[in-house]
Amino acid sequence: MTLGIIHGMNALCAAAWLAAAALATEPRAPTARLTDAESVGVVLAASQAALDAAELAAARAPGKDAREHAQRCKKDHSLLKAEADRLAQEARVAPSESPASAQLRRLAARELRRLKELEGDAFDEAYFQSQRKLHRAADDRIARMEIGAKSNHVTLLLAKARSVFWRYSNNRESFAADYPLIRPASD
Repeated sequence: MTLGIIHGMNALCAAAWLAAAALATEPRAPTARLTDAESVGVVLAASQAALDAAELAAARAPGKDAREHAQRCKKDHSLLKAEADRLAQEARVAPSESPASAQLRRLAARELRRLKELEGDAFDEAYFQSQRKLHRAADDRIARMEIGAKSNHVTLLLAKARSVFWRYSNNRESFAADYPLIRPASD
């Protein structure tokens, strides 16, 4: 191949990559701005939803991976709830309900009802699917709120919450479940 053809192919690959990146970073659908109180309410609702599912999994999951995941989730979301309470108190913000927190509560209730009907390996698989769905929904919602916070305390809370929800929606278990032919390297 001549240098010109290679350069042209590189330019074409770069253009395709830039187009894909532009599509991937399109702005999210606009949402109503939440108050700081409503933002704290969303974080607390999402954390409570994760805690409820983790409590159920800790008690009913037959698989070691699901039980360990549930224990980690309980620990992380208990800490996040405590941090949310502390930061809200420092910001003098009382958490309040919003359509966003109500939507997360409905999703969590639907997922819990579904989990309660299952047993054995089917429960474990559904629990991991439910965790990915809930954490992705919460992460997406919190990402949209992060830039609108008025209080530095609430901005800090949203950043911390986002890191927890992102980590659980993108952890090794979810990666392996989403791409069963690609296994993450062992630690």
